[in-house]
Amino acid sequence: MKPPESFVRRTVRPLAAYGPPRDPAAVPLHLNESPSDLPPDLKAELAERIARSDWSKYPIADGARLAGELARAYGVDPAGVLVGNGSNELLQLMLLACIEPGDAVVVAAPSFSLYALQAAALGARVTEVPLRADNPVLKLENVVLMPHCAWLTAETLDRSLEVAVENMRRLRDGGDLLFRVV
Repeated sequence: MKPPESFVRRTVRPLAAYGPPRDPAAVPLHLNESPSDLPPDLKAELAERIARSDWSKYPIADGARLAGELARAYGVDPAGVLVGNGSNELLQLMLLACIEPGDAVVVAAPSFSLYALQAAALGARVTEVPLRADNPVLKLENVVLMPHCAWLTAETLDRSLEVAVENMRRLRDGGDLLFRVV
């Protein structure tokens, strides 16, 4: 009889299991966790809604309605909008659709550990490129760094928050955003 691990893809066998890193960071955004809990009244409302829902059926989770609303809001084709159950699923879907065994994938380091892990699991050749606080990309006007950028300095975090606040003002006033992901 074959051992169970013999059924696992060769590209997956040497990989360590994923676990959110608990390394120290000035602002641990790479953990994708909130620094504070939900307010009790919001927790109670969510619990009430869950209790009222029909648990006998799988939820409709294809995201088509949300993708359509996002596409309308940003004036893009709904076929180009991908929604999912968080960044892990979206990353996995993108890699499954786009990466072939042997493809090269470049990953910023430090960064969200699943980038390299999921690409390697699909047989990609992963190259990690270390990032520095003086990276010129951090000074570009139209760049917003996403939460999985563990290498954010206090200065670049401040800049990211400034851009986010400015974009909220621009959305409110009907202006163009500094940076838009569609």
